[in-house]
Amino acid sequence: MAKDFFVAGWTIRDLITALDTMPDGRAHGQLVEGQWVPYSGADGIPAARLGHWINWRLNAWRDRAGVVVESPTQRRTRRAAAAHREQQARRKAEADRLERLSQERTTPEYHAAKQACLDQILGRSRRARRR
Repeated sequence: MAKDFFVAGWTIRDLITALDTMPDGRAHGQLVEGQWVPYSGADGIPAARLGHWINWRLNAWRDRAGVVVESPTQRRTRRAAAAHREQQARRKAEADRLERLSQERTTPEYHAAKQACLDQILGRSRRARRR
């Protein structure tokens, strides 16, 4: 019953998760009077129907074509890798920004403008002290 899942890279833990929850994270269950009521497990399922019950729950983890979707572990791994790549890109962008800023601050024009600002600030504070 789980061959397709193992071929797709699923683990035993992924199968247990799939038997307990649906791909959207909700517990397996049913709609009762318009409300979703979780139904935990195989309690009360006759042994003769257990295979059907397992297939029913695992089929929620297949797409419309019947192909097994990514497992919870694969999803977490993919999201962690994407977050890591995004963080690396942000770090690189910040390092590049700081490098550009550093290069801009080494020009003679920058130093002249900085000195002019300092002179203006110091001139104001001298005038304020005279008053």
